[in-house]
Amino acid sequence: LPLANGDEVIEEKFESWQKVTWAYELEALGRSAIWCYSATNAHDNRFDVIRILPSAAGRSVVCRGEPTAEFSWFPGYSWSMASCRHCGRHL
Repeated sequence: LPLANGDEVIEEKFESWQKVTWAYELEALGRSAIWCYSATNAHDNRFDVIRILPSAAGRSVVCRGEPTAEFSWFPGYSWSMASCRHCGRHL
């Protein structure tokens, strides 16, 4: 079950902290190239991240906790823990 479809992906490449992220293009969700970010968190866990519109996130993702800018991969943006609204797995 995809959490988002190709129309809900944010197309533009975003500035990211290059010390902990690496941006690359990937064919996914029926799109020829979307920006994906390979990112490492403060505990040295690596994640692959795509940015989606808030409408998709609200429909398929549950965010928990107060958003924080600490350890954010994207300057000027905050994050919080996220899980799948359908199965509860950590994203």
